[in-house]
Amino acid sequence: MRRRWHSRRPSSRLGRRTLPAGGASCGAVRIPDGRSHVLGTPVLDGGAAADAPRPLDALERPRLPAEPEAPPSRLGAVLPVKVDDLYDREEEQGLLARILMPRYLRMLEAVQELLQSVFPFLSQEDFRLDDEATRKQLALAAEQVVRIDQSTRDQLRDVLKVGQERGYADHEIANGVPADGYGGLRGLYLETWRGRAETISRTELATAQLAAAKDRYRATGLVSRIQIVENEDTDEPCASMNGKVFPVEQAPGLEHPNCRRGYIPLVDEAA
Repeated sequence: MRRRWHSRRPSSRLGRRTLPAGGASCGAVRIPDGRSHVLGTPVLDGGAAADAPRPLDALERPRLPAEPEAPPSRLGAVLPVKVDDLYDREEEQGLLARILMPRYLRMLEAVQELLQSVFPFLSQEDFRLDDEATRKQLALAAEQVVRIDQSTRDQLRDVLKVGQERGYADHEIANGVPADGYGGLRGLYLETWRGRAETISRTELATAQLAAAKDRYRATGLVSRIQIVENEDTDEPCASMNGKVFPVEQAPGLEHPNCRRGYIPLVDEAA
């Protein structure tokens, strides 16, 4: 609370006083700032005036020292950090789309070229990449972009939520609190997401390959069924799918990230 400033002229008998150490006085007000003020004229403790006194009517009303800012505490920021404060969602999705979409299209073209070599008797007119196939592949890529981005946001949101519920300060949310087993954002990037870029790359290429294969198998008019192929060292539930046959439209995609599932086209006997 600001104390009242006594602007009454002091008695001439008092004159200027040398103030005792340990504080300062301002008329009837003591200011614990290491300096002293007598009617606005600064006087060092135990010393003389910094400059000559001025007439009273020319003096400005001295200001009390501002309250020091409270140090950061474990109560966190006044306004909690949100996911949108960390990155721009639209920008991130745009970057992902520019990476994934060309590769999805290239995978579609690669499968098309492979099947043309397997079935050389198919005419270029009957078996060709059309706009519909391209749109479907691009639509799938767009869906994957949203899924990857949402996974990123969900994990960021979880880290922020835990940190804020525990009352951590911003720097603790950013760098983690190892003593509490909290990795923070730093731990998310360095530990949880270690190898994530490679996982996303491998998974997305496999997703694009299976989607392109299903579309192009069907386009040949010769394949209506697909046999699932799994690696020998795979675990459940992938191992139980090995060798199973599905109609092309019902063939399951990847079971999980880094899944190595493949398809074998079964040519119709009538063909």
